[in-house]
Amino acid sequence: MSMQNIPVMDCGDGSVRAQTGVARASVAKTAAYQILASEAGTTFTNAGASGSVTFTLPLSDLTTNPPRRITGMRFRFVKYADQNLIIAVGTGAKINNGTASTGVFRNVTGLSSNWPMCEIEAISETEWIVTNIGASGTWANA
Repeated sequence: MSMQNIPVMDCGDGSVRAQTGVARASVAKTAAYQILASEAGTTFTNAGASGSVTFTLPLSDLTTNPPRRITGMRFRFVKYADQNLIIAVGTGAKINNGTASTGVFRNVTGLSSNWPMCEIEAISETEWIVTNIGASGTWANA
């Protein structure tokens, strides 16, 4: 009997899970939303929104057992509706080494930019960094 290698990924919450290569389905939100750590790897959109949508990234919690870690978590954001799409962090965390002075990162282009997209990753328990920006659209620290 031969052994198979199964790729795994560190999910940032203290768990290691099989990496199936299957992406999660996109999730549309039309109002402010607090992202859960269990949603790591999810693509969020503002499809159907009639106003600005703020997505707040999860915080680590090292006091729980097991600790909830965010390092390594990634989320993707796609602007479908021609409304502001804002990515925010909670108290004590920062985006792009603190250059996002208000702790938020937002899309600043209209929908004519063919669905602007960005990906953000936690590189520590308190630091998020934008790791990928799609070919269209402009994202900026707010």
